Amino acid sequence: MLLIPVFAIQLRYLPAGDSYSIPRLEGWENIKDVARHALMPALVLTLAYLPTAFVIMRAAMSGIMESDYIRTARAKGVPNRWVVMKHGLRNALLPVLTSFMVDLGQLLGGVTVIEAVFNYRGIGNMMFEAVKSRDYPLLQGGFLLFTITILTLNILTELLYPYMDPRLRRTTT
Repeated sequence: MLLIPVFAIQLRYLPAGDSYSIPRLEGWENIKDVARHALMPALVLTLAYLPTAFVIMRAAMSGIMESDYIRTARAKGVPNRWVVMKHGLRNALLPVLTSFMVDLGQLLGGVTVIEAVFNYRGIGNMMFEAVKSRDYPLLQGGFLLFTITILTLNILTELLYPYMDPRLRRTTT
């Protein structure tokens, strides 16, 4: 709510709300207009979830940087930057990936509040209006969409794990 008075009212950089300008623009101008309207809600959602990712990454990196294979790589003379990026970061991304995918599922619930604050036309606003008007079939469809999205994210997380951590790959020997 602090971004609207600063960026929309005082500085007039971004629109205060809604998902596009009226009258509706055409072509690339429409795409730029929609992006301008989506910038503040996307920024708020990013700022809400970014600190969690940083804390998880920091905790994972501090544990991994004390590992034996990190000490071995440093003893071999591997440059510190390469040790951190290749060995440390790759292994620290697993908990961050898990947290990110869980946060994406939670984001579906949090987007309703963001859409209400920014008067943004989206699925969260649609679900809110369906609750107010007691449109149960629309609510069931929305919840089904949320459920399918969360299940897809969980499956995607499971499929990405072997690419992130070679120890989880199955061998056929």
